[in-house]
Amino acid sequence: MQAFKVKKGQRLFSAWNHSPMGYSLAAACGASFADKSKDVICVIGDGGLQMCIEELATIARHQLPIKVFLFNNHGHGIQKNTLNTWLDGRYEAVDYDSGLYFPDFNKVAAAYNIKAVNIDTHEKLNSKIREVLVNPGPIFCNVEINPEQKIEPFLTFGRPLEDLGPLLDRKIFYENMFIDPIKEVSGVSVEGSIGD
Repeated sequence: MQAFKVKKGQRLFSAWNHSPMGYSLAAACGASFADKSKDVICVIGDGGLQMCIEELATIARHQLPIKVFLFNNHGHGIQKNTLNTWLDGRYEAVDYDSGLYFPDFNKVAAAYNIKAVNIDTHEKLNSKIREVLVNPGPIFCNVEINPEQKIEPFLTFGRPLEDLGPLLDRKIFYENMFIDPIKEVSGVSVEGSIGD
């Protein structure tokens, strides 16, 4: 959401960095019930979808015009970032090799009688997004993401929102601040580096 530009007539609802896995699909259902005349676009990760997958039944039962874009990296990317930051990348139940398992989400969507589209190359990106957006009813779009893709910039525990990692050089950071930054949050000095 760091690069998304809200256009005229659009509204954006996000839980930002609170990380409530599964929020976006339930929120999309609520937004669609509030105004069924407009399409609702839901962006969700594969881990989040597992937390609320039953909402696909709500979408199918009520034929809500929700376009679900699943960012599918076959794991828990944010948890992997955390484990890389503090636990030397010791993975436990965050990807297939460490014990996590996900179903074929396109088949799950099809089981709910929701049309499924797959994007697995950059070449298909524009045409498949258009296909999803012009569909008049609910549609599910599985977007394959590199499982090793790092999530950057990222917020680490104890750092203020304006000081995302990887950390900027402190001189550049201070030159670009409009207000004086918080010097310490939860015992973590803004002066220090990640892991300090």
